Amino acid sequence: MLSIDGKEVLLAPQDVSDALKKGARYTLAEPVSLGTPGELVGFLDRNFGASGFSMPSLPDPLDSIADKLGTLNVSIEKFNLTIPPTKDDKGVDLPQDKRKATSFTLGMAAVWSDDEVINLIDDKLAVKGVYLQVVKDDAPKA
Repeated sequence: MLSIDGKEVLLAPQDVSDALKKGARYTLAEPVSLGTPGELVGFLDRNFGASGFSMPSLPDPLDSIADKLGTLNVSIEKFNLTIPPTKDDKGVDLPQDKRKATSFTLGMAAVWSDDEVINLIDDKLAVKGVYLQVVKDDAPKA
């Protein structure tokens, strides 16, 4: 279990019995809201004393775009962590060159609340937010 800004976040293990021989996998049980970028700056200031961060002045229209981006609600939607085994079936340490790398998946969303969007085609096509997923997986590709 983690604590993020006072909220408990459960990382549910899939199977940790005999983790040295089988490895372990952890998955985020439910999405975790991180708030807006402005709230993140406040969190960093409160918890780590990282004060003094501010956006530089930007020329128009970049300033309005930056203001709009600052109102996105950011969340972690997906997180998986796989820790490979360090011992073989007989309990003998695997040599470093035989060990698999730790892998993970991190999926994050940034979405505006309510009716906020960026209109691309007069109320026909609009951007409500973005989803980004990063995967580190050294498994052989099929």
